[in-house]
Amino acid sequence: MTTITQDVAGRVTDPTRGRLEIAERAVVKVARQVANEVAGAGGHSGGVLGIGGQADLSARPEVDVQLSGRTATLRVTVGLAYPAPLRQMTERIREHIVARVPALTGIDVHRVDIEVAWLVPGATRISGDLALTGRSDPSPRRRLA
Repeated sequence: MTTITQDVAGRVTDPTRGRLEIAERAVVKVARQVANEVAGAGGHSGGVLGIGGQADLSARPEVDVQLSGRTATLRVTVGLAYPAPLRQMTERIREHIVARVPALTGIDVHRVDIEVAWLVPGATRISGDLALTGRSDPSPRRRLA
């Protein structure tokens, strides 16, 4: 007979199932993709050892993660399309990360610090969404609802 118990959070645990550990680098990759899902947010691409890279809204932002048990603190370095309301853009990124990273990894996000490292001029506002002009990557971007 198998004994099923509950952990501190009230989740049902089965001692015969083992454990799941998620590495920091896995959380980093998920968080980078999630941050990139927000229209108008991007990272750096190209270059070698940080030299010769360029601002690229189709690239994933840089993310540093500190895990403490099942809780993460994230630092996101992002570039944004401009002109755009920077405070609102960073809040959209933060909210999206806080919602999606736990859903995809099971890791709770305690804090998200966002550094806006650069701006890309040439964005226009259409119906409340950003439409980027001169964007090199024509692939569609996911928007927050």
